[in-house]
Amino acid sequence: MHDFDLGAIDLNLLVVLQVLLEERSVSRTARRIGRSQSATSHALARLRQQLDDPLLVSVQGRMEPSPRARELAPGLARSLAALRDALASASASFSPGETTRKFRLAGPDFLSSSAARLIAAVTRQAPRSRIEFLGTGRSMVEDTIVGALDAFVAPARTIGAGELEVAEVGRLEFWTFGRKGHPAFARWSEAEWGAWPHVLVRTDASRGGPVDKAAARRQIERRIGAVLPRFSMVAPVLADSDLLFTGPRAAVAAAVEVGALDAREPPLAIPPIDLALYTSARLADDPALAWFRPLAETVLRSELASHAA
Repeated sequence: MHDFDLGAIDLNLLVVLQVLLEERSVSRTARRIGRSQSATSHALARLRQQLDDPLLVSVQGRMEPSPRARELAPGLARSLAALRDALASASASFSPGETTRKFRLAGPDFLSSSAARLIAAVTRQAPRSRIEFLGTGRSMVEDTIVGALDAFVAPARTIGAGELEVAEVGRLEFWTFGRKGHPAFARWSEAEWGAWPHVLVRTDASRGGPVDKAAARRQIERRIGAVLPRFSMVAPVLADSDLLFTGPRAAVAAAVEVGALDAREPPLAIPPIDLALYTSARLADDPALAWFRPLAETVLRSELASHAA
């Protein structure tokens, strides 16, 4: 291994590189860092020249990291997070009213009502800040540990033991939903539940999750009639079909409240899932994170409690 002259590269370019590797898109990176697309393209060109590597290459219409970029990504994220931590520690004061900090939180999209309440709470206290919500992904644990992500919401279990702080924020109760007047609800039973096609939301644990396990215990095979990428699509699909959906009450509670859908307790026992908010243990003393974490916990607990049975 040979020494690399850090004086030959602009630190700002490394920040751009980290975002490019996360977004894998020049246009999305430009929006996120507040630069023009041409300036971001120019930064990528300079990085390619100075690192003597393509870094991002087009593969079937998608931008994919080069082998060297994949190797660089974890260390780059850790190094930049450590630098941010050092700079934050050098200034112990934090004023919500003055901060322009961007807070990043990842979680499933059925927490949209929690997102709305959290935005309102953050905006009231920190009007100059920005909050960004991201979907769940495989990198969110490492991103949170190193500070590239401030927090994420996921089932309460052992994740990143020793490197993440965990705060339980509530539990997900499972209900079954269908259109108003759905014939299954007139004779609600396990047989009716199993006779009608169901909506499946495509997540990492879509099959073999709590609903399928509960059905297997009762020797019922759940028939899937539609697969959707997001929970936010469930309500309109149910309203115009005879499909059923068994999932978190929070996912379609708003549609039930306005009378667009009916809801029933599932005729088979489905244990609830405890949810937790995860933050970085190594950044626990970051004053901005110390302010944001309890605010997010309070909002999530209140919102999930409102959907409890």
